[in-house]
Amino acid sequence: MNSVDIEPPQTAEDQKPPQTAEDQKSLKMNVAAYLISVCAVALPGAAYGIASYAPEIEKVAGLTSDSEDFINDSLHNSVLDKKAWFDCDAVFLKTPEGTRYGYTTVVEFPVIGKVTIMHMPQQLCDAIVDYSRSGDKSNFTDIQHSAIETAVHEAEHIQRDELSTRPDEARVTCAQIQTMPLFAQELGATLAEADQLQRQSIGRYLLGKPARFQSLECKDGGLYDLNKDQPGNFPH
Repeated sequence: MNSVDIEPPQTAEDQKPPQTAEDQKSLKMNVAAYLISVCAVALPGAAYGIASYAPEIEKVAGLTSDSEDFINDSLHNSVLDKKAWFDCDAVFLKTPEGTRYGYTTVVEFPVIGKVTIMHMPQQLCDAIVDYSRSGDKSNFTDIQHSAIETAVHEAEHIQRDELSTRPDEARVTCAQIQTMPLFAQELGATLAEADQLQRQSIGRYLLGKPARFQSLECKDGGLYDLNKDQPGNFPH
């Protein structure tokens, strides 16, 4: 009598097709939606509403974009040594004072704790990525300069602990001018190309910034000089 191999009956789990990348993305989106709903209940009335939770939710669910990760890593490799995440928003933030190119929020989550998030519109995020990919970085565009300036400014708000409702914008702006070349070099600029970006920022600082962004202490040996131990080296 011939033996016959009898396979055990397949379960519903066995009959499922292999999980595709699209299935995994869908799962992550469902996880994100669940986390958002939990946070919405746990943290009603947080600054900027539910949109403020988005970067944290995206990070937990593995949904951050390549440009967000790239800018975040570049900032942490050059000017920022405090934990923070970077978020590219779909649109510019409109406020009664006008359009804001960048802003920072601090959101507290159950278990995770406080998370600092730098926000910038996607248009400026794209400009930073474009700058990093360009060959001749001495030929930067106005939007690329504004994007780099904004990203470093928001990072300096965190680095200098200027996250209150009334931050010292003059201190933050002076630090931003001094550390912009570090970020530019992390994006691939030569020292000369990074200096060119810095010179344009100094010109804007002297001619176009509102009074609250300026200070007589932003000078060699001044209160806001980051390298007072190196006289004559300002603004580097």
